[in-house]
Amino acid sequence: MSEQSLPRESVSRLRVELVGIEAQLLQEIADRHMTRDDVAYTYAFGLVSSEPIAWARINHAIMDRWSRNALSYIKTKAWKIAEANAR
Repeated sequence: MSEQSLPRESVSRLRVELVGIEAQLLQEIADRHMTRDDVAYTYAFGLVSSEPIAWARINHAIMDRWSRNALSYIKTKAWKIAEANAR
């Protein structure tokens, strides 16, 4: 069987989406080994996801674990990650 490769223009439009992002975020927030930076990367996936996410639930979990300032930090970093990857 021979391998076929996609044309470069097709690959540049390729989109990968994480499924179950809300559950993943809640799991990461509850995991004491995960840092705010770790959660920010997953939060960024959520920002660009087509999957419905209960953001109030996620944000409250972040504030319960860390603080309101941590939520602001995570959101800011997540938006930067999402915007950088949209280019």
